[in-house]
Amino acid sequence: MLSIPGCALAADFSARIHHHRQTGENPPPEEGDSIIVKGNWVRIVTSRRGKKIVRIHRPDLNVTFDVYPEEKSYKEFPYMGEEQWFAWYSRFKPMLKAAGHEKIGSEMCNKFIAPNSAIFWISPRLDFPLRITLGSFFIELSDIKTGAIDDTLFAPPHEYRLTFSFLKNKAIPLARTKTGAIVYERQSSLQSPRPGKEKQADVVPDTALESEDTPFYDFPLKMFVFPGNNGKVSKLNQPIVIRFNHPVQPSFFSFAVNPDPGGWRTVWGKNRQTVELYHSKPFTSSERYIVTAKVVGGPCQKVSFTTMAMSPYRQLEQDLAESRIDINQAATYRLLRVMDPSRVPKRYRPCTPTKCGTSDFRRVAHEFNKLNRKTRNKLLPYLLPPTNPKSFWRRKSFKNGVIHKKHAAFKLVQPAYADMPWYSARYHTDTGFDIVIMGAPHERKTIIQARDLLQEKKIYEKLERLMGRKTPDAGDHKLMIFIYDSFPGKDAGIYGACNFDPTSASDGKNAAPWIAISSQMCCTKRLLGATLAHEIFHAFQYALTPDFEDWIGEGTAVWAEDYISRDWNTEQEYTSDAFNVLLHELTQLEATGENDIYERYLFPIYLTKVSPGDSKIIREIWENMEAGKDAIEAVRAAVANFDHVWKKIRSGRA
Repeated sequence: MLSIPGCALAADFSARIHHHRQTGENPPPEEGDSIIVKGNWVRIVTSRRGKKIVRIHRPDLNVTFDVYPEEKSYKEFPYMGEEQWFAWYSRFKPMLKAAGHEKIGSEMCNKFIAPNSAIFWISPRLDFPLRITLGSFFIELSDIKTGAIDDTLFAPPHEYRLTFSFLKNKAIPLARTKTGAIVYERQSSLQSPRPGKEKQADVVPDTALESEDTPFYDFPLKMFVFPGNNGKVSKLNQPIVIRFNHPVQPSFFSFAVNPDPGGWRTVWGKNRQTVELYHSKPFTSSERYIVTAKVVGGPCQKVSFTTMAMSPYRQLEQDLAESRIDINQAATYRLLRVMDPSRVPKRYRPCTPTKCGTSDFRRVAHEFNKLNRKTRNKLLPYLLPPTNPKSFWRRKSFKNGVIHKKHAAFKLVQPAYADMPWYSARYHTDTGFDIVIMGAPHERKTIIQARDLLQEKKIYEKLERLMGRKTPDAGDHKLMIFIYDSFPGKDAGIYGACNFDPTSASDGKNAAPWIAISSQMCCTKRLLGATLAHEIFHAFQYALTPDFEDWIGEGTAVWAEDYISRDWNTEQEYTSDAFNVLLHELTQLEATGENDIYERYLFPIYLTKVSPGDSKIIREIWENMEAGKDAIEAVRAAVANFDHVWKKIRSGRA
């Protein structure tokens, strides 16, 4: 590498430089440029606006000199050779792809193509590029002469005056300018911020004017802004990501966002070809934003994107917190969101059918005693198990394929039907617990298949051993699973739900859970098995606490599908939405949206298979929540060095 002192870059030689750029910003260099190379020392003579400049790169001293012969002066900078065109070959050498041979002048060269589409013609004799092309950029060496070269050419003459030393002031050079000057920034401002003290971005309007000190580039600089023009953003905390085809000095970059959410923080990549713009305040849903990004002396780009509407789950919580709706309305909408989404106001209605109704059922049951009497009377039938005569599920039956009798008392979801005998099957676990699967007679096939899956996969026994306890019951050592055809409402796509009777226990912790599963949605053995594992794990969650965040509840329930059987692979349906495609990383844990609460299964998957690599970590997390910790506190208490582990998971370096 160029930066390693004593590492020879090429054979000693001198040559003339011919190059041309068509950037639309800067004129091509004047003729007469030359280069002298001795080992890893490089001397380039050029001129800008008729003014001669000699630039000397000395990696052994970690310094670059800009010498002005007409003024008999020079300046010192920290070594900048790695950013110059002659260093591109060394930088890309491990990644070059051979593309044949070609003669440049009288020299036979090996032709290579770099990942960034740059093409190099390398002289084997000199081990140096004689021609480079990249887009509109072109450079070629001619009149090559080899032989002894005087060392004094690689230092400013003794009689020249040092006008300024950026080394003494610990400044970092940023770019050359049209006049040959160097624009720089002090090193302290580029250092990483201390933990907890993030560096704020300098937001500069795009009206910054270029001057005689505007930097020029030896390559066509291009900028790519994500989200792209007319793009859609679904996550309101989504950062703006900007990529460049070459390194950019941070202080020459500016941006503006309109309307501005504020609280900006910039994070540059190590190679300075990527900058991520984070905002502490989220974007507003259903809003159009215009991003203006500019590099002084380079491109200026404007893009617009639109944020999508807030997820119905977040919208309901926000409206409840801001008193747009009360707790009784919220509970009704939550239950309708599972039972009959078509009757829910559009702003609270799921964009895609909910697959598991546990989250909404649990919230309604857990907050049941806070509701007024009218709302409790209206919602209670849908929370009661089918064995209760007042249960909606007991009355949702057919007799000989026709409606037997309507019950006007149940008006939230119509129709509700008269009683009829259930078909049931019983599975007695190896640990002395009964699981009763029941449903209408026409569900016999699914009921038997569910019982066989429980016996074949030992679903309950495996989860019982993992969690160290049985599911709560009403004193009868029994868990009831109700098989129904489908939820009654239009557009309901529920696979299953785990609920509990809120009248059986004041806090819900000791209430006996019961499970409902749709035979229409779980139409294959794979889907039925995965849903059984998912919902039964919810029942074990209730044994520890009924009060938990949706992301940990659903994330670990989806994980349980994989824990019971690696062959089902139902959890992989959520993987594509789990990652931030712009940053190539997993999104934050505290999800409250539609599918993102299920996507969090990747987190327990990593904990149980990689670090610490033991499924008991799931039990420890839930026991921490049983002790009163919230989900994040529970995870931190269970996972050693959590921040490091989470960083590895998010970045994909796990």
